[in-house]
Amino acid sequence: SNLFSVSQGSTAFFLGGFSGAGVRGDGRVVIESALSNSNLLTFETDLELSAAAAFTAQLRSTGVANRIVGEQSVSLGGELRLAGQGPLATPGLHELTLVEAPQVLGAFDFTPTPDTHLGGRLVFRDIVYTSQSAKLVVEQFAAADLNTDGLINAADGLAWSEAYGSTDWRADGNGDGLVDAADYTLWRDAITAAPLAVPEPTAAALLLPLAVWRRPRRR
Repeated sequence: SNLFSVSQGSTAFFLGGFSGAGVRGDGRVVIESALSNSNLLTFETDLELSAAAAFTAQLRSTGVANRIVGEQSVSLGGELRLAGQGPLATPGLHELTLVEAPQVLGAFDFTPTPDTHLGGRLVFRDIVYTSQSAKLVVEQFAAADLNTDGLINAADGLAWSEAYGSTDWRADGNGDGLVDAADYTLWRDAITAAPLAVPEPTAAALLLPLAVWRRPRRR
């Protein structure tokens, strides 16, 4: 099971990196180095990430693969690093759980800068802390959203033309590292497939023909 055990009243310090699946027991664990794992991390103990800790969150299409689940308290500190690029199932803003426990204290000392491109079509936005969780806020953009404004429209075609030949990830819809004709085709097909938006008629518009209609006079 790759789980360590720390008994009540004991404290375990991890100085050379922690790559296990978690820790059993009623003691206390202090991470003072890299915390890296590709799967769920479960701590029955109290957990502290010291100022020297570095937690690398692995991003997958379903969220954070190695989120920390504590059964007691988790005290945050050190550096948060992000690896992986999803992609997430749907475009838009997503809150992904990093840490959850009955009591979450503190915050990471160092995090990525907001708007950092994480790879693919994924961008880091923020971290939200509560008394029982820490959540990563990221934004996933659709492949045909070539100016990353959340819409797929004519403006994306203009963004493509301005970025043509470059490596700008925003206009690189297929993620092959180059803005070229293939990205234009991707956008064009998305625009063509999109249903035409026809606004619902208003009450005033429905009454307008009655207002201008006149019954013909008899001669």
